[in-house]
Amino acid sequence: MTRKLLSLCFLLLAGQALASDACEQRIIAEIPDFLQQYQLSLNAAGQVFPVSADNAEVCVALSSLNISPRAFSTARIALVISDGKQHMEHLLFSFSHVEAEEVRVGFPSTVISRLCPIECGYAEYRYLQQHSRVQQIIADYQQQVADLVARDPAAIFDRQQLATLDFSGLRQTSIVTDEFPEPLPAYSNPELPDDYFFMAGSTATFMNPLRNKDEGYQARMSSQRQPFEYLTDANMPGETVLAHWARYAHQHTLDTDNFFELFSSRFKATHGETIVQNPDLQIAVSYLIQIYPRMSRGNNGWDGLARVQFNYRDQFERNGDQLWLENRLEQIRFVYENGAWRLDHMCQIDRRTFQPCAPVDA
Repeated sequence: MTRKLLSLCFLLLAGQALASDACEQRIIAEIPDFLQQYQLSLNAAGQVFPVSADNAEVCVALSSLNISPRAFSTARIALVISDGKQHMEHLLFSFSHVEAEEVRVGFPSTVISRLCPIECGYAEYRYLQQHSRVQQIIADYQQQVADLVARDPAAIFDRQQLATLDFSGLRQTSIVTDEFPEPLPAYSNPELPDDYFFMAGSTATFMNPLRNKDEGYQARMSSQRQPFEYLTDANMPGETVLAHWARYAHQHTLDTDNFFELFSSRFKATHGETIVQNPDLQIAVSYLIQIYPRMSRGNNGWDGLARVQFNYRDQFERNGDQLWLENRLEQIRFVYENGAWRLDHMCQIDRRTFQPCAPVDA
């Protein structure tokens, strides 16, 4: 009997370890003492999980979070408090990023999710977690809520009383862009045309020459000119290559002759014919084209360059004339060819199943 019980215990432990390994994203509620008197639950894309101080973790599949499997995309998760009767309040929040294996929902995440820009990058989010000014805002915020609850536990459900708290620190959003480490000055502030955001085509525009195959098609597929000044430095960091590649790609979607100079000869030879029938690759390339304008909040383009570089900083590996990135979301390879950096490979996780890209040689 003892051996059977031991065997059963080992099987249970093995099953728990396997389940832990299979957890795509772990959500942890950070519950201070003054909130333990309420009924608590986590709300993740409509999924409700009761939690308590003793049982504050849940495991979710990424596909259940209604989140786009792309960098700079987030899902919002809430800690909901209730008095067990008629009052309920979504009190605390957090951003879920596909890159994160663990998401914490508490006062720190609530402050950070309010400070971080629209389409908050994972690196930006983690940077704010360690910022000294943010830490002080978090402490002030949590103390005011604790004092409110101490005076009247029911007041936490009164939005008028919550509105009287001084959360002025949460409005200091300039903390995000003002204090991010700057990109390399030599590549920081290119001059863009006044009509920059209007001259770029849609993400599908770049496909038209491949579909129609006009008289210039073969010349574009074999050309290797160097029309882009900020992609000619062979020593440029990978994050800067990506930022300027996305900037040029977005700017030249309608400029077919120059646009196809952004791709390596191998990419054009391999995908020039097949990309028309490959929607996943079309979407992946379109995504790269769009990250720069999505990150830019002004026509000078500064925000886009700074934020793309910051969120991809130190993620590329250099191997001779190649720059290679592989993470939970994507694979990107640039190759330095005929005097310029060009996109050589692009893959993103499946947008429906969240399955990773197939391994390739870096």
